[in-house]
Amino acid sequence: MDICARFGRRIRELRKKRGWTQVYLAEHTGLGSVYISQLEHGKKEPGLRTLEILAISFEMTPSQLLRGIQKKWVSDKQGGSGFTPLVCAGAPHGN
Repeated sequence: MDICARFGRRIRELRKKRGWTQVYLAEHTGLGSVYISQLEHGKKEPGLRTLEILAISFEMTPSQLLRGIQKKWVSDKQGGSGFTPLVCAGAPHGN
């Protein structure tokens, strides 16, 4: 599962824990409900401003919002870094 899918799962988990709909979260943040849906399905790669807006909405810091979505790093026996590019499906780089 890529980082965008893990982030989307985290957003959905936090939203549902509060009993919020996607529409409510969209209204609360000023983000579009379609965009919220795309985030939750890992189709969009959020920028820093979006991370901050969502963190404020969930009453936490951006680092708390991102907690638990990191991928475990596994050493590559051939001397590589073990990391693969973290690109969200269908999302342009740098957004």
